[in-house]
Amino acid sequence: MIKEAFHYTQGNQVFYSSVFSYKEIINSSIVSIYSRENRLGYQRALNERHLKKIVLSLKTEESPISPTSILLGIDQDNINIKQFNNDTISLEFTKSQDENIFRIIDGQHRIMSIKRYIQELMDKNLYKDIEEIEEYKFSVIIMPIGTENRIREVEVFQSINAKAKPLKTDLTKLALIRYEELERLTNIDYSKHLANRIIFSLNDNGSYDENEKLDFIKNKTNVWKNAIKIDINNDDEIGVIGYSAFYKSIEPICKFYVEEIRSQILNEVTFEYLDALLNDLSDQLTFNLFIPMWDIISNKWNECFTINKLSYENEVYFDEDYYIQKNMGLRPLHHIMIEIIKKNESSKLNYDVLLEEFNNVINFSTLSSKDWKKAGRFKGLSSEAGFKHIENIILNKKDR
Repeated sequence: MIKEAFHYTQGNQVFYSSVFSYKEIINSSIVSIYSRENRLGYQRALNERHLKKIVLSLKTEESPISPTSILLGIDQDNINIKQFNNDTISLEFTKSQDENIFRIIDGQHRIMSIKRYIQELMDKNLYKDIEEIEEYKFSVIIMPIGTENRIREVEVFQSINAKAKPLKTDLTKLALIRYEELERLTNIDYSKHLANRIIFSLNDNGSYDENEKLDFIKNKTNVWKNAIKIDINNDDEIGVIGYSAFYKSIEPICKFYVEEIRSQILNEVTFEYLDALLNDLSDQLTFNLFIPMWDIISNKWNECFTINKLSYENEVYFDEDYYIQKNMGLRPLHHIMIEIIKKNESSKLNYDVLLEEFNNVINFSTLSSKDWKKAGRFKGLSSEAGFKHIENIILNKKDR
């Protein structure tokens, strides 16, 4: 495929501006949607309501207009500059047969709505209309990216959506972390990576490092196994709380413990060394702190945790009638733990000391399982002030 294009640079990123037909885009592009199998994806599945709205406009408007550009990412190796013509250049896009060389960064709903509309026309045998629609022209901006710098594509997607439309951050957060790992970067947010590893370890009930075979939790129940919704694009994804909500609840603890990593890094550090430090600390906090502390919680308020069999091999501990595994439980309980950790800073790696004090606090609490019931005592306490109020109730400092 050869296209005439304008070129320009923003910062250190080159862009090419051209015109593509719908048919050219759909035949050579994919959308990088996140899934357990594609952890490099950063987009949500299609919003069916938004898709139907665009399809309806295609049906009812006499001459539908879509002036906003489609943004396509492409690996730098798949684009060749053939010829300069003053302000324009001639670009050749190389690909193998049936290979998609573009990634739709922005505009997937517009492209997929036309695909949906064409399918409806095919069902009605209106092939003449299809030919016209397939040639519908879009302004296209092409963003070439080196294969070693694909994280840039995720950052651009995040920037567009953060400023132009509401978008939950679960997927972009996951993708950015994964690309930083793949590109073996060392100038990273340690606490963000630590929290991510802990979440996956809790949910999968194993070390983030797949080469590690850990057996630290005998006689302890991991109530977070299968309980954190990581693949939000999968309608069948099990779990009781979202990735971002769980992340936010453990973030203060992770920020405190990354100082332990910084203390072991004096000069320049290799990715392998940093990766090993993060994995080690993640394993410690997962299996020596979080699982035991939630074992204490589940023993104290055992009525809030019901085993739900999902299959012969999978189960999740959760009872829909209680708040304890939602924000109203996570935020105050994890905040109690971080305060205990700060109080015992010199013993922060002596997890038995921390857990003993946490156990005393929880078992001294006059709160009962029924107090955690939905629409009960904690109804309406879903704000930051509400979380603090619940914490004070747990600590027997306030009644309600």
